[in-house]
Amino acid sequence: MKFHSLVILIVFSFLSVNAQTTHIVDNNSNSIGNFANLSDAISAASAGDIIILVPSLKSYGDLSLSSTGKQLTIAGGGFNGSNGLVTKLGIISLNGGSSVNTNLDNFVIGGFECKSIDVDFVDNVIIKAVKTTEVINSTNYELRVRNSVGAEINYVTTGNTFFSSNDNFKVFHSVFIEKVNTTAVEIQTTNGFIFSNSFIGYETNTDVHLFLVDESTTGDFKNNVVYNNLIVWKRLDFGVGVTVTNNIIYNASYYNIEIKNGLKYVNNTFYVPQGVDKLVVPEGIIDVDGNKFEDPKMEVITNYTNGLNLTPKDGSPCIDSGFGNDLDGSLADKGVYGGLDPMPSVLPVNAIGVSIVPSITNMSLSLPNAVTGGKVILNVSGKAKKN
Repeated sequence: MKFHSLVILIVFSFLSVNAQTTHIVDNNSNSIGNFANLSDAISAASAGDIIILVPSLKSYGDLSLSSTGKQLTIAGGGFNGSNGLVTKLGIISLNGGSSVNTNLDNFVIGGFECKSIDVDFVDNVIIKAVKTTEVINSTNYELRVRNSVGAEINYVTTGNTFFSSNDNFKVFHSVFIEKVNTTAVEIQTTNGFIFSNSFIGYETNTDVHLFLVDESTTGDFKNNVVYNNLIVWKRLDFGVGVTVTNNIIYNASYYNIEIKNGLKYVNNTFYVPQGVDKLVVPEGIIDVDGNKFEDPKMEVITNYTNGLNLTPKDGSPCIDSGFGNDLDGSLADKGVYGGLDPMPSVLPVNAIGVSIVPSITNMSLSLPNAVTGGKVILNVSGKAKKN
């Protein structure tokens, strides 16, 4: 049915005024795309083009581009769909080649599940609505971004991560799970990062850091939830140049949680049900500048597959007790739903994994058969892109 591709092209035509061409890749048996595989689409594309990957039961394979590559937007239909409405890739590597102003600058990828992502020397890269599943070869990390200016991570769910030598680095609305025996999130030699409205948790019962920042890094860690429910000591080390604001740091086990360093702490809630003696924090921060040791009274966190509910219950002391304002004009809540750019409720099912472009989820004809000269109505439904 040739008109299928026409309908989709109409839907996607407004994605970017500046893009030269939108290419559709579909590896399904009843393909509606211009190409059946990603490599052919990349070869045919020019810098600035958009490549759309139609959801499929089959992976589109690895994506590896070096400094000789080209700046593109590569977008799928999300990773939390049903009935095969998921876009899958393999290993993703974007390597600009240890120089500034590379051909890969301003690259955009998102809306799919992949094995891992490794980005090096690519400025202003955007990674959005992505789920990773495996570690990068010879590392413990599923996501790694290095030597980038202006990189942005948004609506991502991943395992252990490593960020190094980045300027103006931003992380929003994401889920980071410690899956192997190393730090869940590590940030090194980075100037002016923002890590906001995100969740850091665990899967391994090991004595490691959940969050680790080195002494040469500066930034803001705000409106996040850090949660531990394992009978093991966990640590957060913010270095000496990080401002820690409006966060909930909750250790549900009877073991200690240790919080080290940090430039300033404002309006944070720290809680260990076993008592304040199980909390190791910099001296003098509790009951100063709005920092409290008290039960945040959050809804129960279930699991990382079916979704996390981090909503403060009615009467939670984290409601309207933060620094700054919420969207409704009241004081910001503490945690991932606070501030002017809160995470949408229930993670990751509704908030993570949606397409970064409008996507077709269903097409049907009004009549199973049509006569010559007759009219047929094509019903199309889909999902809007995530802002």
